Amino acid sequence: YGYTKLTKSSYTVSTSILVPEKSAGLNVNELFKGAIDAPKNNIYNQIEILKSYYTINKVLLNLNWRTSWYKKDLFVWRGIYKNEPFDVQESADFINAKGLAIYITPTAGDNYNIAVDGQTYIDNVLTNVKFENTGTFDRPFVNKYFNFTLLKKINGQEPPKGKYYFVFNDLSGATKSYQGRLKAALKDKKSDIIECSIEGEQPAKESEFLNELIKVYTEG
Repeated sequence: YGYTKLTKSSYTVSTSILVPEKSAGLNVNELFKGAIDAPKNNIYNQIEILKSYYTINKVLLNLNWRTSWYKKDLFVWRGIYKNEPFDVQESADFINAKGLAIYITPTAGDNYNIAVDGQTYIDNVLTNVKFENTGTFDRPFVNKYFNFTLLKKINGQEPPKGKYYFVFNDLSGATKSYQGRLKAALKDKKSDIIECSIEGEQPAKESEFLNELIKVYTEG
């Protein structure tokens, strides 16, 4: 029981793609600007297209994963994709600091405690960000690093108890992370089938990523 509670689970999600002789996948020349001279229908080129920064960046843009949420489970912080306790509404004319854990603890009434203690790049300068404050649900929280509103879910219930944090995702960093975790290889040496797999703590999230990856690749 203790091991289960103190250890993060890891899941592998996979899918397969049949690459036809005349693939409709993304254009190699556009992606690599002539760096690859082999024919477009070369299966190995298609693998590189699937794993390219361009493809994965487009996938994440389509998914619009602006934030990631986590909840404290005993001593471990676990991702809660699709079970986020609140919605985050950003200001259209403000860029929130990325990559910082923003700790949220609901308190009495419509209030919450907010705390940040970390480092991030702001205007290309590594900056220490540390503060503690109180916010109010459905009203903007504003300081020199952030401008956002935490919205209660529309279900008529009180905010869920517990400790949470969320992060404004860095799209470039997330793209590189998925590039490193995505595995794509031929199912066997003579096959035209590419098997893609990815390992992560949240299988629903990784499944959605792979589904969108296939969509972006096939639509070209």
